[in-house]
Amino acid sequence: MVKIPFDDVGTVGINKDLDDHALPLSAWTAGRNIRFNDNKAEKFLGHELVFNPPAIPPYWAMPVLTADNVFWIYAGLTKVYAFQGGTHSNITRIKTSPEFEIPPSELTITTTAPSVAVAPV
Repeated sequence: MVKIPFDDVGTVGINKDLDDHALPLSAWTAGRNIRFNDNKAEKFLGHELVFNPPAIPPYWAMPVLTADNVFWIYAGLTKVYAFQGGTHSNITRIKTSPEFEIPPSELTITTTAPSVAVAPV
């Protein structure tokens, strides 16, 4: 049997979309409990708990990336929380109706994290 050497076994990762003969030598067609890191294939060591425990049962979650930090927003059926550095902060709105009246003229809405400004045109 001929041995064909190849380097950088983790550069492509797992590709199940193409036929085997169409893949580059460094691509994988299947894998289980494997992750690719630094152009190498290594055994996956498991998962890590992030919201242990969450303040509410989450029905929706998404990461939010800022220039300095990464935090998670997650929502239940009635409340919304932000999670960062082990702290869960309730960011659910307190009032259920708006505090401003829409003027008869047109409005421009500009957003800048984390606030929204509404001004007449």
